[in-house]
Parts: sequence; structure tokens; C-alpha cells
Amino acid sequence: RTRTCARVPPRPSSSTLPAVVAIAQPISTVADVVNGFTPRAFAFFRELAANNTREFWLAHKAEFEAVVRDPMESLLAALPEPYDGFRPFRMNRDVRFSKDKSPYKTAHAAVLDDRGAVLYLQVGAEGMFAAGGGYLLAPDQLERFRAAVDAPAPGLELERIIDELGHDGIDVGPGGAEPLKTAPRGYDKEHPRIGLLRQKGIAAGIRLDPDDCRNGDELLATVVAFFDAVQPLTSWLRDHVGPSTAPRGR
Repeated sequence: RTRTCARVPPRPSSSTLPAVVAIAQPISTVADVVNGFTPRAFAFFRELAANNTREFWLAHKAEFEAVVRDPMESLLAALPEPYDGFRPFRMNRDVRFSKDKSPYKTAHAAVLDDRGAVLYLQVGAEGMFAAGGGYLLAPDQLERFRAAVDAPAPGLELERIIDELGHDGIDVGPGGAEPLKTAPRGYDKEHPRIGLLRQKGIAAGIRLDPDDCRNGDELLATVVAFFDAVQPLTSWLRDHVGPSTAPRGR
């Protein structure tokens, strides 16, 4: 059984998805119509990556809206109430402090931040990526995360959650930053959960091939099943980490 990882997961076909998110019955009662993504959606991102210019964007903006934006909006609108409120990202890149001046992102994403626990959806040239957790924790969140990992009760609970997700074929990784090479300051390098203490984030994710994204109802079923599966992880983060309270800009 193929397992998926939040950092660089493989791209399983529908026949090798983790059992917990394998499609059983398409969800058809939440919304009247859920549009899937046609092959043109993925081709659009390949073409944008090869010609990331304002001229290309303006010439193909209507196509982006039809084959990418609209299907994503229909998927987000069909999500049940616990996952209502996703916010799509703009396609424009902030290039002010970047050496890469490409004006547009080569994937379209949306995020739901619920009191420090994040759910994420992204569609790009390779298919769709769904994730849940705390991808990159702010310094105050990281302090609370490590304190909870260090404490016996919440630390053991997190280990159990990770183990149970692993048994369902979903690996939990360190999110968007490389873990520390050694123990963080103030923690014993022989700590029984030193691997978690060295992390700067925690997230689970799956990748779906383009073929797994064509049927809208089946795609919705897969995404909801994955979000349901990672609820113990996101609940743990809400309970023990919460949102960042640091002033913006720090």
C-alpha cells in the first residue's frame, strides 16, 4: 500500500490511494454540481511554467478561469460545513523581495485556517495536492508545539495520532521547513520524542494524479475523506498550539 508524505509525497493513482481516502461512494448530496478538472487544466500550468509572462496570462486568463478557477470554486463550494470557508490565493506572485521575477504562480491553491490548524488544496501541472496540519509554525506556535510534544499526555497523544494515520497509509511529515539537526535549546537530545521536537511544522498530505481529478463527485469524496482522516491531527493543533498571537510583520 502506497503511503503519502506531507513533504514530497508520491503521486498515487486512485487504485493506490491510502485506504482511508480510497473512493467508495461519490459525494453527490452536498452540491448539485461538482466540476472536475479536465486535461486542459494541467496543460495550462505546464504552458504557464514555460511562458510565465503578463502577455501569456492576459491571452489565456479566460481559459484559466474556465478550466481551473471555476472547477476549484465548485469543489470548495461543495465541501461540507466543517470545511466551509476556504480562501483561494491570488495567482499573482509577490516578487518584491525575490530574485525570481516570474509574475504568476504555477499552481492555484486555497487554504482554510481554523485556529492554527490549516487545511490546504492546490491544483497544478502534476494534479492536486491536499494537506492538513501546521505547515510552517510561527515562532510562538512552535514554542507551544514543542511544549506540548514534551509533555507526557499531549506528546503521547500526538504519537498515537501519527501512528494511526500511518496505519491508514497517510504519513505525517515535518511540513515546510527542514528539522533541526540537533535538539532545540532547552530540550534533552535523548528525549523520547526528539524527532518531533526538532520539527518546525507538522503536516499530512496526499497527491492525486490528473486522472483522479476528472470526476468531480469522486474528487470531492476523496478530499473530504482525507480531511476527515486528518481531523485528529488538526484538532490536536487547535487544542495545544492554536493560532499565532504575534503581531503581523514579525
